[in-house]
Amino acid sequence: MSEGGQGQFRSFALARVPIPEGAAIHPNTAFLTYKVPLVRTHQGLNLNLDIFYEYGIPGMSGLPQGWSFDIPYILDGRSLTINGRTYLIDFDWMDSTGYATGLKYINSDHKMFLRKILRRRGEPPGEGDVWEYELIQPNGLCVYFDAYGKPLENHVDNKSYLRYVFSGEKNAGLGSPGVRLESFEDPSTGRDLHVRFTYEGSKVKVGALLGKVAEISFDFEGVTAIKNSAGLETVFEYEAYMENMPMKAISKIIYPTGISSRYEYETTEFWDGSGRRRYLPSVSHHYRLDENEKVQEHTEYMVSGLAIGNTFTGFNFELKMAGNTDSPMDGDGDLLNFAYDVIQIVYDNDGNSTSQITIWFNSYHLPTQIVRWKVGDKGELTEGWKTTYSYDIPVDDRARTVNYQHPVSIEDSDREGDGGWKPRAPLSKEEHDERSKLASSYVW
Repeated sequence: MSEGGQGQFRSFALARVPIPEGAAIHPNTAFLTYKVPLVRTHQGLNLNLDIFYEYGIPGMSGLPQGWSFDIPYILDGRSLTINGRTYLIDFDWMDSTGYATGLKYINSDHKMFLRKILRRRGEPPGEGDVWEYELIQPNGLCVYFDAYGKPLENHVDNKSYLRYVFSGEKNAGLGSPGVRLESFEDPSTGRDLHVRFTYEGSKVKVGALLGKVAEISFDFEGVTAIKNSAGLETVFEYEAYMENMPMKAISKIIYPTGISSRYEYETTEFWDGSGRRRYLPSVSHHYRLDENEKVQEHTEYMVSGLAIGNTFTGFNFELKMAGNTDSPMDGDGDLLNFAYDVIQIVYDNDGNSTSQITIWFNSYHLPTQIVRWKVGDKGELTEGWKTTYSYDIPVDDRARTVNYQHPVSIEDSDREGDGGWKPRAPLSKEEHDERSKLASSYVW
């Protein structure tokens, strides 16, 4: 990756929330994400495929930077990407109970486990692809990868699995420009059913079942259009989010119905591994437009609107966003009070504010407080109610604590004029044992 970060992994904040379908703004970072289905099957088949966008991710399988097919893969033996979320590979990482998942910051509670194996697929023995990695997912299903991180089999349920076929250099991973996904199939059906890919210059055609084809068009800036198998086309435009930045971000998405979304950006700073100041694009304004490009709704995002410059990158604390670490999560005890916020304000088509939400996060990128504002008698926004999350994270264990991501208490409060916040009843409190099983729960 270039300006946007250091390799595939950037921050564990991005792995907190899966990429939803459609266009969305990530709650911790205000990054724009986009995901859309290319292939959908029914009647017990699992030959499904999505494509997704997130600024800065490496282009995979012939796609430009920022775009990827939603298939699991391992990049350079350092990171695992699955369901649009990227995790650091660290076989020495252990949680506070001594349990090793093979993935940094992923503890036994997450119920996800990566290990290195050596197993050969194919008959007779000694032939076929070599499985090098096995990923066991929270649902108990497995994904197998070769030594270079390409997925070989993805078990999507208890009865079926997907088998992937790649072209290009065999001894290379998906990060190599010449490696491309050619097809995938579900052998368990007993039928010769494939989804095939055809690469034609600046286009990729994805052949679905029954002769239907989805088409992806792109240039050096990114994917410019996606036409689904029904012939409906979504178009993408790009702009530089700051001067002298060669990689551009999506500035507009035009949907098949004619409505569109327009995005403006501000920069979020971080220090790279060499101590250089770098920048990432966070959405500052999102305009929803009708067919005549008239604004129907406008949402403003402010990263670090109240936290005096603190963001998920740890820039103000001179933390580097590089290598196999998330610096705020690995910080010393003085970062226990580390906090950053993202503010979201919604305006109607006349420019009147209709709602506001402020979310505070800690150094583990977990929400600690959500403040919701309400419209006053004169149309002004005032604080209405808030939800406070408390965690029990020991200083010495930090992210190794099995249940660090579970709040031990959740409290709702109402704003009473200038009199402060009045807690609502009931207050909920939970306690977990060292294996993160719910030991007790209270509501009062």
